[in-house]
Amino acid sequence: MIQIPDSLVKRNEERAERLGRKKEEAGEEENLTDVFRETFRSKQTEIESALDSAEKIRDRQELAERFNTISKDIQSLNKYVSTSALFLIPYDLRMSKTVLQELQERVNQAENKLLPKRKFGFSKITLEKKKDEIICPKRVDQVDFPKKEELIFDTGFGNRVGEVLTLSGEELAGKDVVLTKLQNCVVYLLGSCSTLHLSQISGCRILCGPVTTSVFIEGCKNSLIAVACQQLRVHQTVSTDFYIHVTTKAIIEDSNDVKFAPYTFSYSNLVKDFHISGLDPHSNNWDKVDDFNWLVNNKQSPNWRIIEENERVKLTL
Repeated sequence: MIQIPDSLVKRNEERAERLGRKKEEAGEEENLTDVFRETFRSKQTEIESALDSAEKIRDRQELAERFNTISKDIQSLNKYVSTSALFLIPYDLRMSKTVLQELQERVNQAENKLLPKRKFGFSKITLEKKKDEIICPKRVDQVDFPKKEELIFDTGFGNRVGEVLTLSGEELAGKDVVLTKLQNCVVYLLGSCSTLHLSQISGCRILCGPVTTSVFIEGCKNSLIAVACQQLRVHQTVSTDFYIHVTTKAIIEDSNDVKFAPYTFSYSNLVKDFHISGLDPHSNNWDKVDDFNWLVNNKQSPNWRIIEENERVKLTL
């Protein structure tokens, strides 16, 4: 698995902070950019080589491990880009984000080809069904969520009740953020983080800036969540409104009474944070939701719906 040295990431963060305080000489900026380009190309080549060699693997478990490693490598490289964003020129930032998105698309295509989804499994019970629909069992290929015990974090909040909680752009930059066991809280994430995990959220309002990669949500109820991201996965969540900007289809599983509307959260640095995240503000699939518990192609899932325009709220800080 590719490991971008912590020392290199830390050095980039320190240099970026210096650049934010004062104007560095042109030579120093060029040197930083050269180091970034060389490192990025090297890691890109390693990921592409790992992906190409996956074609030769025949063992399904080994293939799954390979794709898992490649996905983590892409996430690590994405984090490196995010920590370098303050000193990169727009062209380099845009091109690196494009390469990362293309790599992720290649991974998705290869995984679908080499590790096709298994057939749905049915438990040995009698299911009453109408002529054109069925009661859907749980899919064998469930959404891949981290285990609760894995939600160890340095950035985020946990075990809070009735508080207003805020993280700034500097605190979020390039970080994996966790919000867990929150009740009746309002949370502002005013910046661009790498990934976001929400677990056991009740009666909360979560307003988040653009997330570079994925948002994982599990065990939430009676809440409002606004977030922009590449990928959104929702598990075991009920009675929650989502205001989203998402590059791919949102995925829900074991959830009901969840509603969706386009992302309306606005704050002072939103445009800048969209730029840092690499998300396209003009490409939003907020109304394309894949329900893993609903297999009837010609009927709308009863587990989610679109929030009517007259029911939507404007989320402005």
